[in-house]
Amino acid sequence: MQIGVASGFKGPLAIHIANDKIYISEWSQHQIAICDLSFKFLKSFPDQKLKTPHGISSDSEDRIYVTEYDGRAIHQFSSDGKLIKTLITAEALTAPWLLSGPVKTVVDKEGNLLLIDFNSDSLQKFSKDGKFLGWIGAHSPDRVTSGWSQDISKRPSRGFIPGAFDHPNALCLDKNENIYVADTENNRIQKFSKDGKFLGWIGSKRDQGHGAFTSRFEMTGEAQSSLFPRGFFSPICLDVEADSLIVGEFGHPRIQKFSLEGEFQGWLGGISWDQSAENWKMDGLSAPGNHKGMFFHLYDLRIRGSKIFVADTYNSRVQVFDFS
Repeated sequence: MQIGVASGFKGPLAIHIANDKIYISEWSQHQIAICDLSFKFLKSFPDQKLKTPHGISSDSEDRIYVTEYDGRAIHQFSSDGKLIKTLITAEALTAPWLLSGPVKTVVDKEGNLLLIDFNSDSLQKFSKDGKFLGWIGAHSPDRVTSGWSQDISKRPSRGFIPGAFDHPNALCLDKNENIYVADTENNRIQKFSKDGKFLGWIGSKRDQGHGAFTSRFEMTGEAQSSLFPRGFFSPICLDVEADSLIVGEFGHPRIQKFSLEGEFQGWLGGISWDQSAENWKMDGLSAPGNHKGMFFHLYDLRIRGSKIFVADTYNSRVQVFDFS
C-alpha cells in the first residue's frame, strides 16, 4: 500500500472524482476547488460564494451537483464549474421540513437525486427535474416507512429502531442500487433496497455489551457507539467499489472495510502517536494524528479503482491510499 498526501486545503469537507478531475468542497472558502488527478489546482467555483457548500456528486452526463447546507438548495453545474441551474430550493417545496439540512447526494441510474437530510433525519428522493418523489425514515418513534413514502403531512421522527435515523450524514449506492446510509448519531450503517425497503444494519450491538457486533447486516436490534473495530463512533462517510464498502468515522480516526453483506474486513489509521497501519488490521484501536496514514476528524471519502481518497478535514489535507 502506498499513501499520498495533498496538503493546503482549507477545511476539505467533501471530495468527489469525476471527469478525470477531483472536486473538493472547502468549507471555509465557501467554494468548490477543482484539481487534476495529481492534485494540481485548476480553478474554484462558483464566483458567487455558497453558504456552506457540503456534498458533491455527479450524473452520467458529467454534471456536478453541490448541496448548499445553510442555503437549503441543490445546484447543478457543468464539469468545469459553470452554473447550469439551481435544481431544488427549500422555498419551492411544499413541506417546510424538506431540504431542511441537505448534506450529501447521489444520482441513480435513472437520473434521480437521492439526498441525505441531516436536520429532518430522512433520506429524500427527487427526479432529475427536482420533483419530490418520496422519503425514507420514521413516521413516529416506533414506526418506519416501508418504501418511499409521499406522505409529507408530518415531519419525520428521529429514532433508533431499525429503519429510523438520527442525524444521518452520507449515502452511497452499489451496482444493484442498494442504498447504504451512514446513520451518524445512531452509530450504525443501514442498508435499503432501491425501492426503499429496509435490508439491515451493521455496528455494535447495544443489548449484548461492548464486545458484541453484527457479523452481517441484521434486521433487528439497536446499535451503540464503539471504539472497537466492527463498531462505529459517529460514522460520517462511506463509499462502495465492486464488492467493498468503506466507512469513515468522524468520532474515531479510522476507515473500516466491509463486504456488501456486512462482513468486517479490516481498518486503517494510526496505531501509535507517530505510526500508521501498513495494511488492513483486524483488531486494535486507532490513534489520531497528523502523520501520513493517520486521521484527525475525517469527513468524506471516495473510492476509485484501487485508490481510496480521504478528506482528512482537521488535518487540512486529502490522503490517497493506493492498493495497486
